[in-house]
Amino acid sequence: MKKALVVMISLALAVPVLAAGRAAEETAIQLVWQQFSDAWARGDARGRAALWAEDASLINPFGVQAHGRAAIEKVFEQESAGFAKGTTQTFSHFSYRFLTPRIAEVDATGEIEGISGADGAPLPTMTVHVFAILTKTRGTWRIKDARPYVFAQPPGAAPAGAK
Repeated sequence: MKKALVVMISLALAVPVLAAGRAAEETAIQLVWQQFSDAWARGDARGRAALWAEDASLINPFGVQAHGRAAIEKVFEQESAGFAKGTTQTFSHFSYRFLTPRIAEVDATGEIEGISGADGAPLPTMTVHVFAILTKTRGTWRIKDARPYVFAQPPGAAPAGAK
């Protein structure tokens, strides 16, 4: 009986400690996405790429694939000179799944504002969903793989906003 009581008390004390540790890791991961947003707003492709692991991979919402930080930086350079020029991107609605203390799956919603069409006319805010795997090495979280994408409309459905 005493043994069971000791185990129960130990577990009760450990849960808040584990929760606090998880909250700190979630905050650290959100900081990575905030730094990404800040670099995006500056048009800083190198700053965005610096948040990725050396052997990372990316498939952006337009189907462009890149493997390795240097290749990802080139994609970001093209984006910064193209559709993303003068735009901002923010992330929200995070959810986390820690596969290990150093590997996390992250889902988030991203919104890109300020996009202009080919004619220069403003376009609506672009909402993307991001699924990413981040890894923690030497105390730093980095994006290992990311798949930002746009939800497709079901076949035969009316366009959004149509009545």
